[in-house]
Amino acid sequence: MSSSVSTLERIKRSSEEKSNCLLSSNRSPENTESSVGDNDSWDSVYKPTTVSFRYESQPGIKRYVHSLKHLLPVRVRTGPGTYMPVDMTGCCAFTFFSWITPLIWRTFRRGLTQSDLYHCSPSDSCHINGARFSTIWSRETKKYGLQKTSLSNALFLFMRTRYILSCLMYILCVFFGFIGPVIFMRLLLVYIQTPNAEEYYGFTWMIGLLFCEALRIVCLSLMWAINIRTAIRASSAVKALLYKKITSLRSVSNASTGELVNLFSNDCGKVFTMVYNFPLIIGGPLVVVGAIIFTWWLLGPFCFIGVGVFIISYTFQFVISFISAHYQKKTIKATDERVSLMSEFLSNVKLIKLYAWEKHLIEGIRGARITEKSFIEKVQYLHSLSSSIASITSVMATIFTILAYTLFGYDITPAEAFTLVMVNSIASHGIRTLPMCVRAVVNGSVAINRLQTILRLEEKENYTVIPNRLDVAVSASKATLDWEQVVPASVMNGLKSDKGQVNLIVAENDKHGGDDITSNTALVNNLQSESGLPPALTDITFTLQRGKLIGVCGSYASGKSSLLGALLGQMRLLKGQIAVRGSIAYVTQQPWILNATLRENILFGNLFSSKRYYEAVYACGLPEDIAALPAGDQTELGEAGANISGGQKQRISLARAQYADKDLYLLDDPFSAVDNQIGKHIFQHCIKGALKGKSILLVTHQLQYLQECDSILFMRDGTIVEQGTHQELMANDSEYASLIQMLSKDDNLRDDIVEDRKSLTPEDETTPSHSRLNSPTLSSVSDLDDTDACCDGQLTAEEKTKTGTISYNTYISYIVAAGGFIVCALVLIWFILQAVSVEFSKYWLSYWLSQGDGNNTFKSVYSMNVTEAPPHFEAVSISEHPDVEYHQLVYGLSVVAMLGASLILGYLFTKTTLRASSSLHDKLLQKVIRSPMHFFDITPTGRILNLFTHDVDEIDTQVPSVMVILLQRYSSLVLALLLIVIVYHWFAIPLVVLGALFLFLQKLFKATMRDLKRFENTSRSPVFGHVATTVKGLPTIRAFEKQDDFFDRFTQLVDNHASPRYLYYSSMRWLGIRMDLLCLLITLITILFVLYLRDQVNPAFAALALVLVLQLSGLYQYIVRIGCELESRFTSVERIQTYVEDLESEAPPVIDKMRPSPDWPTRGHITFKDVKMCYRPGLPLVLKGLTFEIEHQEKIGIVGRTGAGKSSLGAALFRLVELSSGTITIDGINIEELGLEDLRSRMSVIPQDPVLFHGSIRYNLDPLNEYEDEMLWKVLAEVDMKSKISALDGGLDSTVVEGGNNFSVGEKQLLSMARALLRQSKVVLLDEATASLDNETDRFIQKAINQVFANSTVLIIAHRLTTVASCDKVMVLSEGKIVEFDQPTVLLANKNSHFYKLMSASSSYIG
Repeated sequence: MSSSVSTLERIKRSSEEKSNCLLSSNRSPENTESSVGDNDSWDSVYKPTTVSFRYESQPGIKRYVHSLKHLLPVRVRTGPGTYMPVDMTGCCAFTFFSWITPLIWRTFRRGLTQSDLYHCSPSDSCHINGARFSTIWSRETKKYGLQKTSLSNALFLFMRTRYILSCLMYILCVFFGFIGPVIFMRLLLVYIQTPNAEEYYGFTWMIGLLFCEALRIVCLSLMWAINIRTAIRASSAVKALLYKKITSLRSVSNASTGELVNLFSNDCGKVFTMVYNFPLIIGGPLVVVGAIIFTWWLLGPFCFIGVGVFIISYTFQFVISFISAHYQKKTIKATDERVSLMSEFLSNVKLIKLYAWEKHLIEGIRGARITEKSFIEKVQYLHSLSSSIASITSVMATIFTILAYTLFGYDITPAEAFTLVMVNSIASHGIRTLPMCVRAVVNGSVAINRLQTILRLEEKENYTVIPNRLDVAVSASKATLDWEQVVPASVMNGLKSDKGQVNLIVAENDKHGGDDITSNTALVNNLQSESGLPPALTDITFTLQRGKLIGVCGSYASGKSSLLGALLGQMRLLKGQIAVRGSIAYVTQQPWILNATLRENILFGNLFSSKRYYEAVYACGLPEDIAALPAGDQTELGEAGANISGGQKQRISLARAQYADKDLYLLDDPFSAVDNQIGKHIFQHCIKGALKGKSILLVTHQLQYLQECDSILFMRDGTIVEQGTHQELMANDSEYASLIQMLSKDDNLRDDIVEDRKSLTPEDETTPSHSRLNSPTLSSVSDLDDTDACCDGQLTAEEKTKTGTISYNTYISYIVAAGGFIVCALVLIWFILQAVSVEFSKYWLSYWLSQGDGNNTFKSVYSMNVTEAPPHFEAVSISEHPDVEYHQLVYGLSVVAMLGASLILGYLFTKTTLRASSSLHDKLLQKVIRSPMHFFDITPTGRILNLFTHDVDEIDTQVPSVMVILLQRYSSLVLALLLIVIVYHWFAIPLVVLGALFLFLQKLFKATMRDLKRFENTSRSPVFGHVATTVKGLPTIRAFEKQDDFFDRFTQLVDNHASPRYLYYSSMRWLGIRMDLLCLLITLITILFVLYLRDQVNPAFAALALVLVLQLSGLYQYIVRIGCELESRFTSVERIQTYVEDLESEAPPVIDKMRPSPDWPTRGHITFKDVKMCYRPGLPLVLKGLTFEIEHQEKIGIVGRTGAGKSSLGAALFRLVELSSGTITIDGINIEELGLEDLRSRMSVIPQDPVLFHGSIRYNLDPLNEYEDEMLWKVLAEVDMKSKISALDGGLDSTVVEGGNNFSVGEKQLLSMARALLRQSKVVLLDEATASLDNETDRFIQKAINQVFANSTVLIIAHRLTTVASCDKVMVLSEGKIVEFDQPTVLLANKNSHFYKLMSASSSYIG
């Protein structure tokens, strides 16, 4: 021990010297031990990196001062070069998005890296917008009340000014887009068909048309420039408000982690899409009204035919929207179910693999997926049908109007007909955008309602008050408390109860109270428990004096953890009073570990103080553990501490509490996962040493420590039945005294050891166990920070972000998943047929009009004889043509062709794309679930959930939506250009030149858009991971009052995601406005052809060419942009395919040629031969040549210091990790030759951390539904849980919430044990199975195990040595090696044996 202390002192001095060097120029005068430099790692993980700005509400016009600067034509950029340049742009750069041009050029030349991305603008930051939105929400709540406050109204107030400006810009865009064709294009067409008209008029109308188009382009770009930032701010604000709400909640046990993550991923994403597209919804009605007015002026009452078509189309859109909204709600519920199952798997992956339940879980998730897919299919088909009908609405309106007009004998000229075509095309733009807008609004409304369900939860006041006496830390007076009642998860979807909104999760306000509070203040009376069961705590009365230590003991489910929960304000106070003084540190029974370095876990956001830090490390027995880690205390710990043992997690949690230096310490069984030697060290140096003078409430089953407590509370059935000092309770000869006496006399072993221990010398008595002597000491390393350079301590693998174009293999994999090349070719043919039917109708109208009355035809459209005199066109009557009925019939039948093609195409496309997404999902699911354990150790849960939430949603909905638009528009573009070239052959020359320019812009832009989308995808995962971490650690976060730190980290992660997202959408508009300007150039060239060749081309075909080029003016940029967007969205397919191809798989579940007999193993004979194992390649061995043999039916106790390799032995036995070398045989069969399902399903395990799944008691005991109820009740009786379950409403069908949080840890352990008892396996592993149980229950369970598993081989890993004292043999492990393996009596007979010394140490506190 002295060696360890001297080593620790040396390291402390070394680290202090480093800290002083770091702070030589910036030393804190108040606290010279504080080292900001050593705390940088926490800043990078839990502090925002953006510039800190505080939100201040400005009155009147002052709030717009910064935004109004954008009206300046040009501004000189100032401020940090790494921040979003848009904040310092003038009107020109803001409109044309030229501020992003340097980034696009840089990406085009050398690719995009993380350092190239701009930081999120402070104006768009989550922190500032969250504060502003929170202010608005609070104001609305005070005005209307919480239950009547509308999130949609609050959102409107939040973005009101920007929304009005955006709508104004879009109205101007629609106005100029309508005026140009209606006035100037019509005049131009009249000029073309008017002989001998002066050229002056033609050029005048051309300039007017081009000017209107230019203004339309500018207004549209301004609208998008405003919309993008509005959507970013709204989304960030909603996320901030939601996260704040969750961190203020008292409990989240009724909402699964998956459901909460889904709120941040899908629902907040839908809010973004809704805000982004919302102004477009006003365009449809405006242009339709304008079209009606103009068509009435042009054709009179016949305009109502077209109006009727539009009305029918509008009605059809809204009917489809309502139907799709119905199915969309069901889709979201199905998605929640699937994501919840996936989240539960990721949280409990180890147990699922140990029990070989992967197949069952895959079937469950696939079942949820099939349900989800059925709803998605309906929604997608409705959307596809709606989009197809919207795209042909204008064509149908034109066809029906012209047919009716000509059927009544009226003539129509090319100028009138094609002006009508253009007007209806403009009107249909509003119709065409309507499905997208309505879909976005419907999805956004559903999402807002779901978010509103959380935000509208009543915030119950904190019932804890401050004691009126200064010498009292905790006081409870006749307090009766209960946990919040479990309600169905369906309430999460906004369902109401008879009494109004059901409170799923209860939040609380800040603590209240003061020194003037008396014992009668804040008493709550006459409140009843809402369940039929007794309250969790009844009539609790006790006082904890400041600076005193109270021990709390009792059997499992006696209310010990609930008592701590009551002091933390997590329960409902039904009667009495709870008073708490000072700050709190809380150590949970199941440690909560952050995915951060070990040092960051201990510091927990506090500044580094070397003295306090190393005192905490030493007092909690961590120096040797830290020395053994690859990078010392800079080693990254996996999610939930995946790469450290249970004892190490417990001690890190305790060190965190000690370092926090709080007033009151609530310790929930901190010794359950550590061996007796370490437990003794912690009690002496931490609880009785470093925390001396602190107020401590210690819950423990290790009764040997209670005699040194100032007072003891003994609990039973939620009530304190005894309290007093150890001597007083022993003198009363009560239940407590009986327990102590029973512990002391257990198997007559303790007495013998105590007697023998008297003969030991002081040196012998204080000599640490072998594991401590032979553990790597700190003298073997120079410093906790001075580790091997090759071992940086990083555990989490960085997510690989691909660069360059999407590979052809990605597209091929999607095509194969969709059904193959033949199926996809068939779908593509239908796209072409639909486009041909649409463009044919326009061509046929031109052909019909060009025929005139049958006597005046113009056939030189296709071949022109230059020697002939230019033709002379005169007005002719098409109604006098002898084949007018034939022309009308063909024109009318084109509608049938369009409708038929649209219906068939919608069905085929929906089936094909959903088949692709479902195939990819199933492959990904199979690959992830079959991955080895080390994949889950190094991969954050948020990253995997991101694949199954956002990426799956992308390939389910977004990829098909973008793809159908691209293929429809691209087909129309190709056919339209073909028609223009047929009319004007010379148009092919400038088309080639401009086409090359288009391709260059596309290539320039595509790289940026693709890489930005990749960064946007990868930056989303940490947000989900942080939310999941917060939900799981909420009690600890609240106890340590770290909500603000975690909120700051959350806002940083949201800002990190918002930056590439904003750049992604801005880059799309950068391309859009440049493509539109190029299209304006194409329009100019076409008009010049029309003007100079008007005597050579029939006016009907000239009008067709001009209308086509105007219709395509926005289509060019849209196709290029949508093509790039499709490629960027294919990054989700790429990510999924990458995981499918690259993930390593475990051994197969079944090997047909090596299947064991159905009753294997028949005996349970286990042999280890030179077994070596490491958890991952490159890491040191954790098992170092184990060789031993276990006879059948033997009961083997496995002991050793924390981290000695006990649980690793179990991992090797169940092949959670494959061996580096050596063999393990069971009944003569090498387990390496068996399938994993065959191996694991034939054995049973009770893990160290008890796991219960969301569902029923029946499902948790028998998820495969293999046993009758009689067997279930039998095993429940064997673990003493029958009476508890019988008392629940529903019995075996009673609800278990996610994580089993409605049961105590001890009860969860017993239910886990009952699950194992059902199997009746010949090989059973108990990994600290009774660590969370009291000694009496432990003995009861050991007796049950001996009876039930009398014919089985049982391996018992335990720190509680009385558990293994009755075993046939005891194996002592140290540093992955066997140091002793013999009968316990033989080992105890040798006073120098390690087992003897361990037993001796555990007896030292028994009185």
